[in-house]
Amino acid sequence: MADGKLFGELQRCLIDRGAATIGCADLGVVDAEARQHLPRGVSVGVALHPEIIAGIAAGPTDGYAREYHRANLLLDVLAHAGAAMLGARGYRAVAVPATVAELDKETLATALPHKTVATLAGL
Repeated sequence: MADGKLFGELQRCLIDRGAATIGCADLGVVDAEARQHLPRGVSVGVALHPEIIAGIAAGPTDGYAREYHRANLLLDVLAHAGAAMLGARGYRAVAVPATVAELDKETLATALPHKTVATLAGL
């Protein structure tokens, strides 16, 4: 995000709603169609409860499943809040859900994985 003031506002908006980390990526290296012709992407992370993560050494648990669901719901809320804030300031923004339904059935990949945006954002 070229405008540091705008990114600061976005950070405050999302942290106030529960985000733990936020990064902005230049998506110029990504296929234009995959990035919906947007020049930048925002990656948002939320903290998982340490005691739940500590309890999955032997594999996923019911507590982990609930935590995963909680985190994904929060990520969806944050994506919509960020897109709404940017839209209100005149920018075109798309809120991408934490779990994307449009998967390639053979590779189980999406057109633009969250991990790609996070990596390009330095997270």
